[in-house]
Amino acid sequence: MSKPSLKSFLLEAVEEAYPDAHKLAIKEGKLAKFGVRIPQESEYPTVCPFSIDQILDEDFYGL
Repeated sequence: MSKPSLKSFLLEAVEEAYPDAHKLAIKEGKLAKFGVRIPQESEYPTVCPFSIDQILDEDFYGL
């Protein structure tokens, strides 16, 4: 018997949540201040550009 994997669940969760995150990023991006360039809507990727491994990797974000 194989162990169930959460990876497929996480992939589905990211795919489901990303459209809302995309809209929120655009909305928040329009509020940029202090000389920060406001990106055009077309600059935001419509599909999550990060893999599940990158999302879960604490070092990926440079923290």
